[in-house]
Order: sequence, then structure tokens, then C-alpha cells
Amino acid sequence: MTPSPLPDIRRVVTGHNANGEATIIRDEVLQPPDVAPIRGVFLTEGFPVQNDAELKSGAWEDSIASYKHLAAQEGAVSRIYDLPPGHVIPTHRTQTLDIGLVMKGSVTLSLENGETTILKVGDVIVQRGTLHGWKNDSSEWCRVLFVVLAAQPIEVNGKVLPESLPKAE
Repeated sequence: MTPSPLPDIRRVVTGHNANGEATIIRDEVLQPPDVAPIRGVFLTEGFPVQNDAELKSGAWEDSIASYKHLAAQEGAVSRIYDLPPGHVIPTHRTQTLDIGLVMKGSVTLSLENGETTILKVGDVIVQRGTLHGWKNDSSEWCRVLFVVLAAQPIEVNGKVLPESLPKAE
């Protein structure tokens, strides 16, 4: 995949020191993606969120940068997608509630019924477990921030709509 020309993503994470005082515990640039155009921003593994998790274990660091967590079963995942011109994310359905904010460029959302809409800088999408896909139809790179929450499966007329994940590229 072509490296993104968009600015680096700086992540600043606050927390508490051993005396209970507020402090910055991470200030770093997220590494560019290797395979998928995705960078993990943060992962929680329950509700309510444990804001002292970094004091108990460093395990969250290993999982936030990987694509292995599409959604935490009882938490939230946040990711940034950098999509080059012409890039397609195939049609898929996840058992999640996804809240996305277009930060740069534009992206086309397509639904299974053929409906499409173009989302531009500042637009927000609330994706509620529908069968959908994405395409950057523009000549510029697009950056979208998503917060992904685990959700109950969708049931229509007594039938559960199955999760359908895109094939790995």
C-alpha cells in the first residue's frame, strides 16, 4: 500500500501517577499502517471503562495498534483510516455501532440497496450494523476517525442478520 501523505497522527493519553495526580502517560506518533490503511487509537475492554487500566497492566498497548480487535466485546475501539484515492473497503456488516468523523477529504458510503452518499470533511456517520462499503472516489486522500462499540445483533422479522466481514487483502 502507498504510504499516506497525510500528517502523522499524534496521540496524547492522560492518566494518573502513583500519587493520584493527573499526568500525561503517553505522547507519541502512531506508526503508519503496514497492511491495512488503519491505525489503532485506543481500546477499552468493558463498561464502565477502567481509566486506571494502564496502572494494572500494559496489555492494552499491544492490542490498540493491531487490527485483531474489530470491536471489543464489552468496550470501545477507536481507529483512524487513511484511504488513498480509489481505495475500496468491500461490503460488510459488523455487530457494532460505528461513529465516524471525516477529518480530511471525502468518502462514499454504499448500502446493500444501492443507496450511496458522499461524506465530506466534518460530516459524521452513525453506522448501525447495516451491510455497507466504503470507497474513496476522489483524487485526494481521505482520513476518517471511527469509534466502534460492540452491539447486539440486528433482528428483522425474527431473523438475525449475520455479521459479514470483508476478506483480508
